Amino acid sequence: MTAASNPPSDLWSRLRASAPRPTLRGAAVAAVGLLLVIAGPVLGRREAVSIGLFLLTASALSLILLALRSALSREAAHHRVLIPDSAAVGERVQVRFLSAGGEQHGGLSPVDQLPPTLTRRSQPTRQADGPAPGYTLMAGQRGVFSVGPATELRKGPLGLARGRILRAGVSRLRVLPQLHDEQVLEELFRTGLGDDRSADLFGVRGSADDLLVREHRPRDPLSRIHWGATARTRQLMVRQEESTEDPRAVVVLDRRGRSYPQGHHTVDAGDGTSWITAPQFEEAVRLAASLHHVLERSGQDVTLLDHEGTVLSSDLADVQLAPSTREASWMERLPRGTTTVFAVLGAGADADLPHLRHLPGVTQRTALLMGPSSALEGWHQAGWATVDASEGAR
Repeated sequence: MTAASNPPSDLWSRLRASAPRPTLRGAAVAAVGLLLVIAGPVLGRREAVSIGLFLLTASALSLILLALRSALSREAAHHRVLIPDSAAVGERVQVRFLSAGGEQHGGLSPVDQLPPTLTRRSQPTRQADGPAPGYTLMAGQRGVFSVGPATELRKGPLGLARGRILRAGVSRLRVLPQLHDEQVLEELFRTGLGDDRSADLFGVRGSADDLLVREHRPRDPLSRIHWGATARTRQLMVRQEESTEDPRAVVVLDRRGRSYPQGHHTVDAGDGTSWITAPQFEEAVRLAASLHHVLERSGQDVTLLDHEGTVLSSDLADVQLAPSTREASWMERLPRGTTTVFAVLGAGADADLPHLRHLPGVTQRTALLMGPSSALEGWHQAGWATVDASEGAR
């Protein structure tokens, strides 16, 4: 869970946050008052001027009193709680408002400012002891978004003014990519690589050591024979190392904008900032996150890198398209001991092939091609297994 910071406590900040404005009734009263003040002397009616000044004073006092009430209200000392503070695309998040002491405040009816990709649901959150102030929202786009500030509508005396009182500040919601079902992912790899090799890569069958085996060569000691892999493949297989350390895998995500040329659009974060993404890039992120999840579950030590070798956050919520048009350089920054590489690549990745032929120590290398590739044979000759991960193949 996460909570937003409390709103500013100084008078001027609260006055600006409340921003009282005349209601339609208040505007009409002020307009009549102004008309009477102007027309009274012309018509020689002094009582009209007095009535006009009274109406203008009432409108002004309503605005001033509402502003002071908003600025001095102790009810503004609340914070927002997101349950959970991170969720996958399409999942629901409960939003609750707590007082400074941590208890729920049933008298609140705040309204959050939300970016377009966060949808507010009308059903309030509830608990066994009664309704709790809050609501449920659903995320439709991966990213890091601002929720809030939260305000509540209040009216001044006689309904001549209205304004919003600041109730809670801003919270950050991390929206994660929606993971592929493991069966869908396995089917994608079986189609591209075959049953045995797919099982080897993911450690679906046998132990985690299966990822560290190769075919038997002359002079290999018998003590290094891997009997499980030998029985499964019907070929004599040996461990590559004497030690049985956890296999280390790297998932590379191509973030270059040129690799995903279609459908670029802007995503509003809700705090005045935005970023550019594309549908194919979002699918690449989803695929990389799914690979990371499956590999970790199979017992491997997994690192996420981008095309330049920069380590990415494990949830990939904040990863964005990069304007870079340079060739990939992640090969130079592989963690020591890497044995398996999965590269999620966009269109035009064939240009990187000359730099991808030599990866010392890497025995399993698989390219997941999001866009059309005109050089599949070139990938195979460079020692890469290829999986067609384009939209038409899923």
